[in-house]
Amino acid sequence: MKIHISNTTEFLTEEYLLFYRIHQTLDGQIKSIEKTNPRTSVAAARVKKIIEAKNHNLLLIKNIVDALEPNAEIKHLASLLKPQSRLRGQNNTAAYLKDFRYMMRDWCQLPEGESQVLRIIKELKTYTVQFSPDNDKILFLGAGMGRIAFEHNDIFNKVFALDKSYSMVHHFHRLLEDDFVFYEINEFNVLKPEYVSRRLTASINNASAAALEKKDRFEYFIGDATELPFEDHSLSCITSVYFSDVIALQLYLEELKRTLKMGGLFIHFGPLDYFFRDRAEMLTGDEIKEEFIQHGFEVMHEDEIALPHMNSSINLTSKVYTNWFFIAKKVREVKKGIDEAAIYVINQPLFIQTSHLINDESNKIIEIKNKDGVTFEGAENVVLLLEFLDGQSTFSEVFAKIKETLNPSNQELELIQNIFSQLLEKGFIKIK
Repeated sequence: MKIHISNTTEFLTEEYLLFYRIHQTLDGQIKSIEKTNPRTSVAAARVKKIIEAKNHNLLLIKNIVDALEPNAEIKHLASLLKPQSRLRGQNNTAAYLKDFRYMMRDWCQLPEGESQVLRIIKELKTYTVQFSPDNDKILFLGAGMGRIAFEHNDIFNKVFALDKSYSMVHHFHRLLEDDFVFYEINEFNVLKPEYVSRRLTASINNASAAALEKKDRFEYFIGDATELPFEDHSLSCITSVYFSDVIALQLYLEELKRTLKMGGLFIHFGPLDYFFRDRAEMLTGDEIKEEFIQHGFEVMHEDEIALPHMNSSINLTSKVYTNWFFIAKKVREVKKGIDEAAIYVINQPLFIQTSHLINDESNKIIEIKNKDGVTFEGAENVVLLLEFLDGQSTFSEVFAKIKETLNPSNQELELIQNIFSQLLEKGFIKIK
């Protein structure tokens, strides 16, 4: 199992402590359940069934702890045990149990799981084949239990899958070796006592015959979307299924741009539920589209697809997501700062505000303010420069017109370039 993460030892140490704590927490839960006093024989059988299922799954977690323990570094472990330290995913027991939910959906061939997975795969493959520049390499971000990525083996020469969850990748590689037996556990919200647990067998053989025939094309590794281990312009497609709302787009957009070849695709499929705290980065669909357009992409496809999500036929709880399906193609290289080949326009509305002391207009302050309240001071000359943006000329042509009309010095030309860069950074202008 490959790991492409900086400070690998620290990462594995943190994962070890995380799963050690998860194991201890779940073990404590089992001991607590064992102390209950059921009032009826039916209740006693139900509780016994829950305990047996939890003990089985606990052994699976212990396997992860045992696999991680030899890689844990004592010094870093000691620092994590300090009271003020914060461990990544510190209270992540419930989140870890999603591993079993994804395993159930992806690899157990249950009707409720297949209805979701097969529809996603169909949509992705249909449009990937239509828009991808070639069938060379595809990368799946946050690939979970890997089924959706694995099913692309038959249309790409190489399929890469990445996830930063040690347990997700561990379980997938375990699945490659043999069938994987675990329990779905429903302690409540079921109609029959026998539904509190269900023994399931996950098998790699539940993938399509076409994907299994080409399984040597598939590589699943532990990695970080913000540090992709690929050369520049090497990927034909990067796909994000239920991942784009896990970390902020700004954290990995530059890596998408760097690693995608010209004509390469970024594909998003899923809701915009957001699992981080920075509200400023909880972008709407329109904002995400605008981000990609500003960074050299063209929108190729957009749709909304309602699907059941991670449901179980024996649990009364059900969820339906309206999934945003969005595809953007990289059509030009855009470095940070002004792109001379791009056409820029004013990002309306803009407001000009003038202020001065009463009875003293000698020290006027002129500001431009956008709809979000962001200001740009010293705007008297900026207004003049903005008038050159006609919505038809590239920035290179605009700059030539400015030189011809205003005849600025070399120092002034550099200042003008910096002003436009700041206007772009602050959102006062945008690519048409």
